[in-house]
Amino acid sequence: HDLIPQARGAGKSARHHDPSLPQARSMLASITALYDYDWTAAERLFRLALDRTPVPGDVRWAFGNAYLLPFGRAAEAADELQLALGQDPLNIVYRNARGIFLYVAGKHEQGAREARTAIEIDDRYWGAYFSLGMYYASRSMWTDALAAAERAYALARWTPCTSALLAAVLRQMGHGDRAQDLF
Repeated sequence: HDLIPQARGAGKSARHHDPSLPQARSMLASITALYDYDWTAAERLFRLALDRTPVPGDVRWAFGNAYLLPFGRAAEAADELQLALGQDPLNIVYRNARGIFLYVAGKHEQGAREARTAIEIDDRYWGAYFSLGMYYASRSMWTDALAAAERAYALARWTPCTSALLAAVLRQMGHGDRAQDLF
């Protein structure tokens, strides 16, 4: 919570220096949505950020993640990321986020395909392995889930989500001792 006022101040300062800067509006919109829960003001700020051609990919990502997804509009969020990928097709973060949004929208196989594509682009990106591991685990494809979870953990031991996924998969596969060693 201590950093939010600083981030809000930085966004306002950036907007003051360049009122047309969509990233500043997008950052303020994200804070307004996810911290203040003022969805009306957040939508207004996002609409202003999106009212520019071309719309930067990070603005589309923030709109999908901070506004559309919380309202259950995952398919629309995935569409925003598809537009962002049109500008930057090798962006693994956008591709993985699109995969997550597709998964949440019930398009599971398409979501997994996006994670696989992100891995083809950069096989060192832990987020795509994590997403793929979650997909396989949700399908009870435990061998595949274990391989993805182990790779995500090897690449990003610093984030608790990779150890949690790996521990859950190990436990599900009957390797509780190995799962316990992760904590």
